[in-house]
Amino acid sequence: MKKHWIIICFAVIFLLVSCRGLTKKKDKSLAVNNNEQPELKLHIHYLDEQLSENSGIILYNGYLWTINDSGGKPTLYAVHLKTGKIIQSISIANAKNRDWEDVAQDSNHIYVGDFGNNNLKREDLFIYIINKEDIPLYGNKNLEAETIEFSYTGMPGSPAVKNHVSADCEAFFAWNDTLYLFSKDRYHQTTTFYSLPAKPGKYTITPQQIYPSNGLITGADISKDGKFVVLSGYKERIPFLIIFYDIQMPSIFSGKMNRLEFPDYFGLQTEGIAIQNPEIVFISSERTSFPPQVYSIDLTGIIGK
Repeated sequence: MKKHWIIICFAVIFLLVSCRGLTKKKDKSLAVNNNEQPELKLHIHYLDEQLSENSGIILYNGYLWTINDSGGKPTLYAVHLKTGKIIQSISIANAKNRDWEDVAQDSNHIYVGDFGNNNLKREDLFIYIINKEDIPLYGNKNLEAETIEFSYTGMPGSPAVKNHVSADCEAFFAWNDTLYLFSKDRYHQTTTFYSLPAKPGKYTITPQQIYPSNGLITGADISKDGKFVVLSGYKERIPFLIIFYDIQMPSIFSGKMNRLEFPDYFGLQTEGIAIQNPEIVFISSERTSFPPQVYSIDLTGIIGK
C-alpha cells in the first residue's frame, strides 16, 4: 500500500509540473500574438437607429460627431460615446445630402464632404464649412454653412481616369488651412491623393500622388501633432487600417508605414475614423451583417511616443 501511495504522489507531482509548463507556454504564445498586432475593441455596441448609414466621424466637444451618406438628411449628429444615442442635431439649411461621405475638423471649423461619386459622373462636388462658434453647447439648431465647390482636372472619360486616377473620394482631413482628400478606386485598388484650400471658393484639383492601398479607402484622419495619418478601408469585405507615422507633412506617404488587417471581422464595413489623443483611434461601421457600431484600437505599440 505504501508503495502505491508513493507512485500516486509522483504521478500527481508530474502532472502539476506538466500543467504549469503548458500554462507558461500558452501565456508566452498569447504575449507574442498581442505584440504582433493590436486588437479592435468594441466601444459602442449599437449606434442610434438613425445612423445605420453613418459615414465619417470626428471627436469634438466630448461627443462623437457623424453624418449619414447618400439620401440622408443634411444633418450633423452628436453621439454619446458610451450609449451611441444621438444627443444633438445640427442641420445645414443651405445644403443637400447628395452623397455625404466624410467629416473633418480643424480648430475653428467642421467640414462635411459631399463628394461621393461612385459612377464617376458627378460634377457638383461640395464641401460644407461649419463654424464651431455657431454650434450651441446644447440643443438642436439649423444653420447655414459656407461652401467649397470643386471639380477634378481629369473628369470621367479623360486620360486621367484611364491612368488610374480616381475621381471618387470618401475620405479627407484638415491640416494647416488645407484639406487632404483620398479617393476610393474600385478598379485598381489604389487611392489618389488631392489637396485644396480649406476656405470657401471654387477650385479645380489635380492628383498629387497615387498610393497602392490594395483596397477601398473610406476614412482618413491625422494626429494633432501631424506626425501620423491613418486611413481606414476594406478589401473583399475584410477591414484594414494603413498607418503612416514619423511623417513630415505635407508628405503623407513619407516616413514609416504599417498595415493592419482584421479577417476576424469579415463583413464589417468600416466608414469613419477619428484619432483621439494620444494614439487611440475610433472606427465606425455602417449596418451590414454587423449592426452600426464604433470600435477603438490602441496604436501606441506601433507609433510609439
